Amino acid sequence: MITKVKLRFKNISDNRHSLYLDFYPPILHPKTDKPTRREFLNLFLFNENETEEQTVP
Repeated sequence: MITKVKLRFKNISDNRHSLYLDFYPPILHPKTDKPTRREFLNLFLFNENETEEQTVP
């Protein structure tokens, strides 16, 4: 069976997005041997368009 993988992101605080892999069908987690659909990559994207710049007076 072929596993499909998509790169997705989840909105988190401070105009950031967390990147993760989404598997279908679920795969077995190497440490727990339980089926899992996601693996978070600990990578973040920052949305610069929504970030307000603060200036020091």
